[in-house]
Amino acid sequence: MCPDKKSTDKSCCKKSSGVVPCMLAGLMSGIAIGVIGKILLDTNKKKLMKQVNKMADAVEDLTDSAKSIFQ
Repeated sequence: MCPDKKSTDKSCCKKSSGVVPCMLAGLMSGIAIGVIGKILLDTNKKKLMKQVNKMADAVEDLTDSAKSIFQ
């Protein structure tokens, strides 16, 4: 807990970091998400593609409904 604030946030006592460390953190998290996604895609390709096709059909139906409403 910060001595001058009643917050339990630990970052309130630290000075703000620069732009470069924040960009590197974002880059590293993006790489991690990409690697995990690639592993999941390789292991469950059929199941994932089936879900993607269902989602694409749902979006297409939603788009058609929106078009018919605005005509």
